[in-house]
Amino acid sequence: MIMNRQKLFLLLIVLLVAAANVDAARNILRLGFEHGLSNNYVMGIAQDRNGFVWISTESGLNRYDGASFRVFNKEGQLYRLTS
Repeated sequence: MIMNRQKLFLLLIVLLVAAANVDAARNILRLGFEHGLSNNYVMGIAQDRNGFVWISTESGLNRYDGASFRVFNKEGQLYRLTS
């Protein structure tokens, strides 16, 4: 009887973890040039401690705040804002 409860508990945990992973997969965003990214050829991605996602492309450095991009060109000047 105890073994069956342990197996049932373990099965419940596995199902909960699987359900959480399925839900997380639905929250993936695909962002590109049409959303304000300076170039679709991405060379690197990092997230800072403030939550900004930094994306480096051939056309410059892009900062994504969860809603829009702020793009810096290779000379370090801001050249485009999107909303």
